[in-house]
Amino acid sequence: MKKYNKFDIDRVKSAADIRDFIPGLSGRGATQYCECPECHKSGRNKGLCVTHKTNMDIAKCFSCGFTINGAIDAVQYYDKVEFIDALQIVASRYNILLETEMEKRQRAIDRSREKVKQSFCLSQLEASGLTVKDVTAKVRLDDKSGEIYLPAFQRGGMDKYFNINKNDDEMLIYYYDLWGNPVQYATRGAAGSLKPYVRIRWSNPSLHLDKDGREIKYQTPKGAPTKFYIPQYIRERFLSETHIETLIVQEGEKKAEKACKHGIASIGIQGIYNIGNAETGLIQDLQYLVQKCTIKNVVLLMDSDWDHLHREIQIGDHVDQRPNQFAKAVIKFKQYVQTMHNIGVSVDIFFGHINDTPSHDKGIDDLLCNTLKGREEVLRKEIDTVMHTHDGKGQFLDIHKITSKTDFQIKDFWLLNDRDGFFERHKEELLQIPNFRFAKINYRIEDGKLVQASRYSSERDFWVIGANDKGKKTVDFDYIEALQFISANGFYRIHTSDLEVDQYKFVRIDDGVVHLSGPTEIRDFVYYYALQTCKDRDVITMLASRLGSLLGPDKLERITKIDDNFDNFEPHIQRMYYRNGQIQITSRGIEFGDLLGQVWSDKVIRRKFKRVPVIDKIEYDPAAGFSVFPTEEGKACEFFRFICNTSNFWNIPGHTPTDQEEREFQQHVVNKITSIGFLMCDYKYQTELKAVIAMDGQMGEVAQSNGRTGKSLVGAALAKILDQTAIDGRNTKNDDDYIYSNVTPRTRNIFIDDVKVNFDFERFFFAVTGDLAVNPKTKARFIIPNEKSPKFYITTNHAINANNRSALERITYMAFSDWYNDNHRPIDDFGHQFFADWDEDQWNLFDNFMAECCMFYFKSMAESWYRTGQGAVPPPMRDIKMRTLKQQMGEAFVQWAETYFDESANNLNERIPRKTMYDAYHSSFPDSKFGVTPSNFRTKVVLYCDFKGYHFNVSRPNKSGISFRDWIEDHPGEAFVGEADKSGGVEYFGVFSLDFAKKQPF
Repeated sequence: MKKYNKFDIDRVKSAADIRDFIPGLSGRGATQYCECPECHKSGRNKGLCVTHKTNMDIAKCFSCGFTINGAIDAVQYYDKVEFIDALQIVASRYNILLETEMEKRQRAIDRSREKVKQSFCLSQLEASGLTVKDVTAKVRLDDKSGEIYLPAFQRGGMDKYFNINKNDDEMLIYYYDLWGNPVQYATRGAAGSLKPYVRIRWSNPSLHLDKDGREIKYQTPKGAPTKFYIPQYIRERFLSETHIETLIVQEGEKKAEKACKHGIASIGIQGIYNIGNAETGLIQDLQYLVQKCTIKNVVLLMDSDWDHLHREIQIGDHVDQRPNQFAKAVIKFKQYVQTMHNIGVSVDIFFGHINDTPSHDKGIDDLLCNTLKGREEVLRKEIDTVMHTHDGKGQFLDIHKITSKTDFQIKDFWLLNDRDGFFERHKEELLQIPNFRFAKINYRIEDGKLVQASRYSSERDFWVIGANDKGKKTVDFDYIEALQFISANGFYRIHTSDLEVDQYKFVRIDDGVVHLSGPTEIRDFVYYYALQTCKDRDVITMLASRLGSLLGPDKLERITKIDDNFDNFEPHIQRMYYRNGQIQITSRGIEFGDLLGQVWSDKVIRRKFKRVPVIDKIEYDPAAGFSVFPTEEGKACEFFRFICNTSNFWNIPGHTPTDQEEREFQQHVVNKITSIGFLMCDYKYQTELKAVIAMDGQMGEVAQSNGRTGKSLVGAALAKILDQTAIDGRNTKNDDDYIYSNVTPRTRNIFIDDVKVNFDFERFFFAVTGDLAVNPKTKARFIIPNEKSPKFYITTNHAINANNRSALERITYMAFSDWYNDNHRPIDDFGHQFFADWDEDQWNLFDNFMAECCMFYFKSMAESWYRTGQGAVPPPMRDIKMRTLKQQMGEAFVQWAETYFDESANNLNERIPRKTMYDAYHSSFPDSKFGVTPSNFRTKVVLYCDFKGYHFNVSRPNKSGISFRDWIEDHPGEAFVGEADKSGGVEYFGVFSLDFAKKQPF
């Protein structure tokens, strides 16, 4: 029987006019009339009324109610034909070409077959026993084109940004949802654009390597979540709500298609480790399928290498890592499916795997193409049979029901709870490795036996099985052996500076990384070791019931105690630690290698590092200034570009920066790079004990809070590298005794964000240059010595009141332009959020840039870019100085002085009585009695002279006894301040401008 899709039927209906198919009509216009074929009445308001308008195509009798809906119904009634024939008659009348579903599908298949002919895509499909027809899906690309047929596997390729091209000879895998709509994903976070969800199978994986240098065979677009692959076989049953008894979930799209081809309902997933991830849409898809198709059983099916060890095991590796990953995937799968019970859906959950065969078939597609070729129905029948056997074992696959199994029982499939059984299963491979780790314990093979490889080499267990006088079995706990066992496996006591003298913490050192531990973790470790190595139920019962008291606080205080000497801060060297090793930074470069020594876990950045230079070099010439040269790869580093943007104070359309502006821009960039490097460097040079203060470079009104310039983003960046304590500067009082309450001995950076106007920086002098006294709210006070105390990063939307030399010696400034503001944010430049939306490559560029900040800080220190003994290069200071001076004067005083000392006011270069000048200010601003007083009025006038480049009391020598005439030649650009000018009991102030003096006739 011919079948047409709804889109084509609707296309015919919308084009048709019912009036063309009903005979005997009279009248004009949209509505016409004729005799009713049922009651035979005729005439207006009596017979058949036939109307054709937009969204209306109907005939109805006013007398008997007889109705014909549309042209197709009219042809069916008057010509006495079936619906399909009537549809074709109407379509022919309007020259609409109709194709049946089968004709469309065949045409799509033929067209696609030509495209993939002799392609890598076709060879891949053929290797799995699939044809283009097998993988063709019925999809809806948009609302206008309706449903069409497209193969989900197509020839094509992708560039590094995952843009699709049709010319390359790779294999593209298109994803369509349960309704046939193309699956899409948002690039780089919520702010990104939508792109089609397409995976790629590379024909030459050796040309496509991941960060660790491993070949990539299948690749998912960066930033795309995990999705189920839905074959057309499944989609048809979902849309028609056809019952599926058992659904197979397995790794790989081709395997799912191959299973469906032979009547085994299956969906695919990208990597067995991804089955438990809470990705957007994943759980909903499975939920919809289970509900619509009334699925009873869901099986997670693995390949035949389900229990193999990692192929590249090296000395000291965790040999149970891969089995653990697979076991955890099954546990997550069970938990994941069980969540559907919350919505009243109940399914049985199974785990299965392909068995080894003489043909070494790995996946279900290999099994069906090789061993079971021509008798594929055998596998379908075995699945149904094996699922209901008591042991779940079959000839070609095993399937085990795990609905009610515990996590511990699931791990038993991989023998993860049986050390000796695991060794026997993998003995052939493990004999080739001198030492390895299983369940976090080091082992080696001696005389074909498994023994612990540690300095504690006793072969005795910490439990003793014996008998009492009556011959009854006894189980005793050996404390000496237990404590030695605990210390031998990396557990220790340690005293840190934040503890009282007689207090301690527990730590565990694992692969050189020091983790905080506790009594519960120690007891769990002991208990699970016993579970793996001892099969005596009485021993396990004894430990389960008494371990809390056997290894209570009074017993654990006998564990070996070690010193907290893991932080080794050295001059001119900074070490940073990543998941895959450590980097050592000096002024000469950045070296990456294996982890050496021992390090606290909070210093290990939970990312992998690969050296990619961002800045090629920074050149410094005392006359020409700085020049920063990024690498080609570095130009893609978004944080470096952000640093450059916040250093650009001349972002004016059509403006070409002058040479001086370019020099200042480069110095701002170097200032931020070396200041960040200073903050990241653990070692404290006694010649550079400073806080870094970030402020807006553009000058606004006093007390006006602009902000939004990117200062806090630098603090957030530091938190991605260092252990940071953040403090809200807006809600912090100057006399807050608990300001450092959250600081610990591990803190490397204190970030005080957005401090208020007139922030009292002097209060922090000793914290910056001396030991840091910490007063936690619920613990005892403690001291962090200066050499180990954290550095300060402070941001403000105002100027810092620090005009004396003592304060300036304790500050390194960073100035931020108004490139970013309330109306223009980093997301407007980069299209996504920093940090949250970064992919691995962007994170790696960020890590390299931050490491290079350290390197150039050391280089500045070594080459004295600024001054001997200091590596943080200051920014161009004029704007910062002007902001500080303006804030110290106050907005009212500045406004008064600008008017009073205007060249037209006849007060500049004049000797005026102090009281006259003071009264003139208060007559202009009578409400500012407390801001400007007789005692501080002289100070504010002197500040104004410095602000404007004027001089004060030039008729008197300065405090060094030098006259203005002798002083000015050696101090261009500075403000002269003469001593008090008094005569006849009256004090006089004189504000003098050299430029104005040149304009005067005398």
